[in-house]
Amino acid sequence: MVAVAQVRANQFADKYGSRYPRAVDSLLTNLSALTANLHYPVEHRGRVRLTNLLERTLRESRRRVK
Repeated sequence: MVAVAQVRANQFADKYGSRYPRAVDSLLTNLSALTANLHYPVEHRGRVRLTNLLERTLRESRRRVK
């Protein structure tokens, strides 16, 4: 899962790096923190407390999808 996230982040960086350089830099810099929950088994992910950065990112993503 982490490898998939890394590949997708790199694809995102290639596509949007020129338009949003600071956002892409922030994403790539914090990618290990953003994907920390993916190191745990799927069964445990709901119980593991997430970092504030990850919680804010997920909350913002959910808000934008709605």
